Amino acid sequence: MTLPFYDEVICSVCGTEVEVSGLGSTNSFGSPDLDMRPPEMMRSTMVYWIDRCPNCGYVANDLTKPILVPEAFLKSEQYLSFGDHEPVSELGGFFIQRGRISSCAGDAESAMNDYLYAAWCADDTSDEYWSKQARLLSLEEMEKLGSITDETILAQKADLLRKTGQFEQLIAEYESKNFEDELIAKIIVFQLMKAEEQDTRTVTVDEAIAKM
Repeated sequence: MTLPFYDEVICSVCGTEVEVSGLGSTNSFGSPDLDMRPPEMMRSTMVYWIDRCPNCGYVANDLTKPILVPEAFLKSEQYLSFGDHEPVSELGGFFIQRGRISSCAGDAESAMNDYLYAAWCADDTSDEYWSKQARLLSLEEMEKLGSITDETILAQKADLLRKTGQFEQLIAEYESKNFEDELIAKIIVFQLMKAEEQDTRTVTVDEAIAKM
């Protein structure tokens, strides 16, 4: 069962009192997607993962924490503009903006996750542009991490490459890699197989293993 809670907090940027929501508890049943998106009920709790101040537009997982970039950034085109492609999902737009804050603050790992969450929102609203673009942005932030040894992140990268159509790069980077985690090793074999087929569909871990 998902148990949300609601509270009133003071925005650290502009001092506005804002009603926010959070998650007291949740659960999940089933298999995550290959990019580690959790199954239900947790996958439907994303609205509780981020808050936005309606006065100044600051987005954060905790509005009471000081913003890590100059406050003027919130009024900049870099933060506000989506060009000709306004996200179908308002929530997805908030995650993109949080990714922009994280990136500007030099927190590449948080930005990587923020953009991936935005991609999930785009998937849910059939927003093909941001489904791909947010994943490309996530990959850009991942590259800033340097040499990656975390096998979970490497598995996420493989899925990002496949779902953005970068099949040749996926094959070049992963066909000779070895993984200690047996499950991740099987997932990568599946990713390579799907890259050869140029298949960009969303697949769960259980579905991938069943087809091996």
